Amino acid sequence: MAPRRGGAEAASLLLVMVLVQSSAAHATVRGPCEVSVGENSITAGHDTPATALRLGPDNDVEIVGQVGTTSAPGVVREVRYEIPFLGGVIRTSQLSSGADWSSNLPTGGLTWASLGLFLVRFEAGTSRGICTGEFYLCLTGNPLTTVVGAVSVVLMLAGGALVVRSIARNRRPTGRPQFVAPFVGQAMLILGVGLILQQACYSEIGLFQAIGLPLLGGVVLTGVLGLVRVRRTREEMERTRARR
Repeated sequence: MAPRRGGAEAASLLLVMVLVQSSAAHATVRGPCEVSVGENSITAGHDTPATALRLGPDNDVEIVGQVGTTSAPGVVREVRYEIPFLGGVIRTSQLSSGADWSSNLPTGGLTWASLGLFLVRFEAGTSRGICTGEFYLCLTGNPLTTVVGAVSVVLMLAGGALVVRSIARNRRPTGRPQFVAPFVGQAMLILGVGLILQQACYSEIGLFQAIGLPLLGGVVLTGVLGLVRVRRTREEMERTRARR
């Protein structure tokens, strides 16, 4: 029975690996536009984390777009950008009046806070209709020099310590049951792993990865430890009766 109980506890930790998943591909640009980032066309491609555009930490992201053709150009009126991150959205916009536009996303001034993988969405209102699209961007560098990178390491170490401590205490049939520590520890551990994967340009961080998955992981680990504790308590009571 002991190996089976240990396996039940260890299996709950596999929730951490749920973050290691492939993101669904997107059609990069839809509508009568051609768009590029620097010298890289994003009219098609760069629609998965594996094909993300890689830029250094000191480079601003220059986005250039054109509506129509040289012989029959259109008119761009407004371009809006969104960058989802940690359950929130960074937004910026730009007005225009010509057949093309050029925008700089000031990512070079934000790399003190975070590097890694980002999904950039954009929408351009034009005389020929609306252009929409998205592409993945990877800001390379040392994640330990950023706020998010440092926080992810702290979360993994502190969360892992709480999880190990909770599992060790749960092996004792006596003493007060552990509820808060395993929940908080598992949530911190999963969030920390998700952040470090984002910093390494492996996975993006959305609302589910930032909030939903850590909470779900905490609930599952707490439930598993509770069930194991109940079974061990019953076995201990049965052994006590048998001695009498």
